[in-house]
Amino acid sequence: MKECIARTTVTLRLRRPKGVRFDRANIYRNGKFYKRVRGAKVTKPITVRAPKARGAKVSIRIVIYTTGKRKITIRRSYKACAFKAKA
Repeated sequence: MKECIARTTVTLRLRRPKGVRFDRANIYRNGKFYKRVRGAKVTKPITVRAPKARGAKVSIRIVIYTTGKRKITIRRSYKACAFKAKA
């Protein structure tokens, strides 16, 4: 599990290995399809909205397809920080 996130958005940046070109990326949030990014936008920062519930977990799966028809899967999970209520 990654660090907790204070905001409702998570910004992902995909770095490609040397000699590999990305064709497209499919992003899944909590097991459901969220967004498809194609072309040069794959390596740009991608913003994913997290659930607004306090302490909620969000799991992100990124499936990257290369121009050589390879499939790369990356899994990341985050937890929203739980803030104490003011008395």
